[in-house]
Amino acid sequence: KYSVPLLRYQTTDLARAAREPSTTRAEFCFERIEGRTSDLIARPDGRPLTPREVDDAVSRCDSGIGWYSLVQKNEDSYRLYLVPTPEFSIRHESQLSAFLAMLLGPEAKISVEPVKEILPGSSGKFRLCCQEQPQESLQNLF
Repeated sequence: KYSVPLLRYQTTDLARAAREPSTTRAEFCFERIEGRTSDLIARPDGRPLTPREVDDAVSRCDSGIGWYSLVQKNEDSYRLYLVPTPEFSIRHESQLSAFLAMLLGPEAKISVEPVKEILPGSSGKFRLCCQEQPQESLQNLF
């Protein structure tokens, strides 16, 4: 099992604690990094969804995606912008919609929009998830 130290972090980073205690001198270990609180989106039932959970769902698609960004348009509407690779087909679009529907729930309205490029945010970083209009309820969870 490999591990990498988390050297650069912010207080808004989300991490999942390891299930088993560490055998090293460290007092705690992370199982995985989930993303930043500013990148949380909400399921239609209000439960938060991390960028890592979205990435896990999107990565189940076998190919066809160069890059993507899932944007929450309102409380139950989502648009997946993606830069397709030459292998991308309608089958991939159906797979993505199905994987996201399993993650978001049956109330979610999901659309997939192929685009030529996805631009980074003002920080220069690419965001896998974002809300078109940030919801205060998610920011107050932490």
